[in-house]
Amino acid sequence: MMRLNIEYPIDREAYEFKNSLNGLDKGIKALAAMLNRNGKGEVFFGVSKEGDVTGLKGQVGVESIKMVEERISEVLKPAVTPTTIIEEYGGKKVIHVIVKGNDKPYAANGDYRIRIEDGNKKIDPDLMAKLFYESDRMALDSIESVEQNLSFSLLSFYLRNKGIELDKDTLYSDFGLKINDKYTLLGSLLSDLNKVCIRVTRYQGKDKSKTISFKVFGDDKEKKEEHLFDSEALKEACINAFVHNRWIMNIPPEINIYEDRIEVISTGGLSYGTSLASFYSGESQPVNRRLHSIFEKVGLIEPNKHGNSIIVGKYGRDAYTINENSIIVRIPLNFAPKTDDVDIENYTASTLKVYLAIKNNPSFTVKELSSVTGLGTTRIGEIIKELKEKGKIERVGSKKNGYWKVF
Repeated sequence: MMRLNIEYPIDREAYEFKNSLNGLDKGIKALAAMLNRNGKGEVFFGVSKEGDVTGLKGQVGVESIKMVEERISEVLKPAVTPTTIIEEYGGKKVIHVIVKGNDKPYAANGDYRIRIEDGNKKIDPDLMAKLFYESDRMALDSIESVEQNLSFSLLSFYLRNKGIELDKDTLYSDFGLKINDKYTLLGSLLSDLNKVCIRVTRYQGKDKSKTISFKVFGDDKEKKEEHLFDSEALKEACINAFVHNRWIMNIPPEINIYEDRIEVISTGGLSYGTSLASFYSGESQPVNRRLHSIFEKVGLIEPNKHGNSIIVGKYGRDAYTINENSIIVRIPLNFAPKTDDVDIENYTASTLKVYLAIKNNPSFTVKELSSVTGLGTTRIGEIIKELKEKGKIERVGSKKNGYWKVF
């Protein structure tokens, strides 16, 4: 018996076989289920369930293709554009239908199903909502922004450094910043005056019971170099949070700093169909494909460089907590400051930051203290003077080679 020219063993979630065109509607139902599962699917008519070519009886030609495609147009919603081919195996003709799309969820005659192995299972309401939010119709580059008075000087600057000009054509085709002559949510997110604010909060201890300080990064895009953690891992965690965040839910990523770790939190769990193994290896699909592409174009993401695998390589899989509605990355600090013996009521937040930094690393210079705490060197000098006057610290040795004695 002649066999199909496909890879064996057969991937039952990617292929469906029907002996004749009498099974056309069932084949279309399978296409809808496979689209909901993988964003693609293939059906062969004139093939046995085992994958052996039986061939279609009667004349098979252009009219057969037209009939199949018209029925797909009637039954399968949202509409797709199928590729329909007549293939011949040992003189036996087969109709091969291929569909692709990410406008989930798909239905055949109003029936919503998803492919599980070789079966088409009913979709429950929770999965229906998840598929809808992951569909192209809910993508950032498919929805018009309420705010239309946008400019892109900062994005243009980064792109120009990569030899890319942000002109009218790239606004539409390459970047998805406009649709139907209107700016999209993706355009709003990447514009100069976007409304997104990222709150970075530092807590005393290992939970959220007491806040030491917080800063909202929006108009102020200050960056400070850190030495208390692996900077590449933190960078990848932040980039992943931005690219994979479900912005459609209007909840930005969050960064929390505790005495023993930094947490980077993004809204939304894994995209449907992404396994934990593929996620940790860096093979998962980006939730916001257009946004990922732009990050890559401006050089924030390197091609074939996988942030998840970098983080796992440094801190292991335990760095991640993956829930249905969020992904949390924990970057441990290289030391855990002790605050239980510090009378924090008598310290301002800035003074406490400097005191704890000195307490846990007496060799810090003023410049290093500035880098660790995020405070300017002038402010660091004022705090050091205050701590000296209160008898909390004393400098031993020179400014360059000495250390702090803490009381």
